[in-house]
Amino acid sequence: MSAAQIQALTTTQIRDLTDKDIKAMTAAQVNALTSSQIAAIETRDVVYFSAAQMKAFDANEFAGGMLTYDTNVLQANQLKGLTSEQLSKLGTQAIATLTSDQVKLLDAKQLGGLGTGQIQALGDDIGVLSAAQMKGLSTDSIKALTTDQAGTLSAAQIKGLSTAQIAAIETQDLARLGTAQLAALSAAQVKALSADQVKSLSTDQVKGLQGAQIAALSTDQIQALGTAQVASLETSQVKSLTAAQLGAMSTAQIAAIETQDLQQLSAAQLKSLGTAQIAALGTDQAGALSATQIKGLSTAQIAAIETQDLARLGTAQLAALSAAQVKALSADQVKSLSTDQVKGLQGVQIAALSTDQIQALGTAQVASLETSQVKSLTAAQLGAMSTAQIAAIETEDLGQLTAAQIKGLTTDGVKALTTGQVGAMKYAQIAALSTGQVTQLSTGGIAALGTDQVKALTAAQLGAMSTAQIAAIETQDLVQLTAAQLKSLSSDSIKALTTEQAAALTTGQVAALSAGQLQAMETEDLVKVSTAGIQALTAAQVKALTTDQVKSLTTGQVTSLGSTQIASLTTDQVKSLTTDQVKSLSTDQTNALTPAQIGAMTTDQIRQLAIPQ
Repeated sequence: MSAAQIQALTTTQIRDLTDKDIKAMTAAQVNALTSSQIAAIETRDVVYFSAAQMKAFDANEFAGGMLTYDTNVLQANQLKGLTSEQLSKLGTQAIATLTSDQVKLLDAKQLGGLGTGQIQALGDDIGVLSAAQMKGLSTDSIKALTTDQAGTLSAAQIKGLSTAQIAAIETQDLARLGTAQLAALSAAQVKALSADQVKSLSTDQVKGLQGAQIAALSTDQIQALGTAQVASLETSQVKSLTAAQLGAMSTAQIAAIETQDLQQLSAAQLKSLGTAQIAALGTDQAGALSATQIKGLSTAQIAAIETQDLARLGTAQLAALSAAQVKALSADQVKSLSTDQVKGLQGVQIAALSTDQIQALGTAQVASLETSQVKSLTAAQLGAMSTAQIAAIETEDLGQLTAAQIKGLTTDGVKALTTGQVGAMKYAQIAALSTGQVTQLSTGGIAALGTDQVKALTAAQLGAMSTAQIAAIETQDLVQLTAAQLKSLSSDSIKALTTEQAAALTTGQVAALSAGQLQAMETEDLVKVSTAGIQALTAAQVKALTTDQVKSLTTGQVTSLGSTQIASLTTDQVKSLTTDQVKSLSTDQTNALTPAQIGAMTTDQIRQLAIPQ
């Protein structure tokens, strides 16, 4: 029969066809069947069509005719014989009636021809498709999957999807995937996820990703993660982050990393963080950093740590800072350190501080320095300190400074020393002071000097002292000055001696005074010199006394003069003696007077002489 003759058959005639008739039909005859004729074929007879005959059906007519049948009656060979076009023309109801076993028989090409509605009509049967069958689905088909269908996909099916198919999964469908399904994704598949897809993952899904999958994320994908997603990362996942990924994170993302996870980052990972990211660290995060992590930070990163974060670092963490890192701290950072933190710094770290950093220290911070730390200060650092800072150094610490360190103090710094600090200075420290520094010591500081300290003063230092400073030396200390030290005092310094100081001078000290020094001594001071001191004067010294000085001598001092001293008096000096002084002269002293001296005396003086009988 021709195609026209076949199409002329009534539905009754079609219905009456036997299995032999059906089996005998050619491909052309089958192709000629109309939808109404196909619909008229008895259900029991449909099974007699071979795979080749099935393939011959006109796709449109077949789709119309199959509306009256349940597709589940089709045999395996018949189903396999259908073309992708024939299948694509079937209604969603026809697709929905396919059994899971039938669905398993569809090849990739057949599946690839299905429309989005047909894909959705497969329902849960989507879960029976093999990896190879899944690969046959178009990206539109993948996109068309319902959330329930996405949820039924096995790990093996997920693993078999191409990167294009993965990228086509809608975010609401991706949200239905469990951790086991997501764990099946390869690195390439993970890389294929769009930023929106990554963003749509729940925290549980993110938490379920393997370390290798985390490491596979691109920087764009990493940036798509929300702070809640970042916070949900497990420690092992955070450890899997690459330097590039960490470097690409926003400040909000960095701040979202949990402290226990941040602690696990390697030095190399931390080094990848930018200065803005370091600044974004929370105080708890900063406080959780290990000494090793701190040690690995660059100088730029160290400088970026916010002061409130720096305040959370413990002594062990700060002790890990290298000299270069310490140098990188800003003045504000240094200023923000607590006294306990400052106290915890190593000597080499203290020595590494720049002068600007030293100047940033508060007085409480300076006062908190341990002796070993103060000993680590360089001369330049001490020289840069403000007067308030110098005054804040504890006395026992100041006493440990070397001569070189002492020399580093500015004149203002020396001036700022408290009496307690000056009093605590060692012999070598006093001796190390320059004349310019000595002149800046306060009178209170001078008075606080002990005997050994005064003995340490060099002739040059004493010579540079002001009259007020000389007057401030305590008498018990002054008497310890050597002849060489006393000789270094200027005439003004001698003049500045207090009456108590003058009275305390030893015979050796008096004898060491130069003529000029002796002449500079004020009369009220001279009268306080002991008689032993007066007796110690040489003839030259006696001769150097001014007439006012001679006139001011007490009768006790005059009577203590020896014959040689009396004989050394100039005629002017003799003439200046008061009648009481002359009257006090002993016979031996009178006998020591020279004719010239007697000749120079006034009649009143002569009357008072004790003329030997």
